[in-house]
Amino acid sequence: LMQRMQISLLCLEAENFTLCALSFAFMLSYASDHCGLSLEMGAFLAGLLIASLSEDLASRSLRQLEGPKSIFLSWFFASVGLVVSPRFLWDNLGAVLSVVAFTFILKLACGFVPLWLLASKTLHEDAAYSSLRTSWVLAHVSEFGFVLAAKGAYWGALSRHAYLLLIGVNAASLCLAPWQFWVRDLVLPRQGQSQRGGRKISESKVSPHYADSMPTLVGKQGTTPAAGKRANSQAAVSGAGNGVGMPAINP
Repeated sequence: LMQRMQISLLCLEAENFTLCALSFAFMLSYASDHCGLSLEMGAFLAGLLIASLSEDLASRSLRQLEGPKSIFLSWFFASVGLVVSPRFLWDNLGAVLSVVAFTFILKLACGFVPLWLLASKTLHEDAAYSSLRTSWVLAHVSEFGFVLAAKGAYWGALSRHAYLLLIGVNAASLCLAPWQFWVRDLVLPRQGQSQRGGRKISESKVSPHYADSMPTLVGKQGTTPAAGKRANSQAAVSGAGNGVGMPAINP
């Protein structure tokens, strides 16, 4: 049944496929909101279900829904911008930056420990270093923090001041994310990438056969130009013969 449904969905035209995907997302969003969860949670579950159902279905959904995704994303950030107060952020700049730093350190530590425990079983040398680089990327606050803050304010768990503070912290963390990645590359660079790349290039410049033939060529080229040309052609033919598994042609 699932395979037939996948085939029927993939055979739909572009407009009908987009309509079916959006209807599925809206249906799960309404169901999650009716159960007491947020609309965003239902849309998130719809994306997970589509991605886990079929790889072809997920790739086509991503391709077909690129336009609506950009529209909804712009509406989302526009609505967040209407909530954020620049005067509130300026008056509470110290508190916002301190919470951003505390959140970064907390998420860095919470992400490093499980990643290090998992990586230590496979990577024995650079487990801690790789885990720290990966946890650094995950240390900023994502867009879902806006949803959680709005839901907490709607339920009455957060006051107006705490809600605006969390919104400012989330916005500041997203704005500082590119500089956060830049600092990571300065503090925790990739180990041995340039050395390995340079060694591979230097080793691939000259083959072992021609490296062994270079002293002989130099000795032969020291007699006359004609003898040097004959020696070069003979070495090239010999190297080509050895490279393809043919016997070398010796004069």
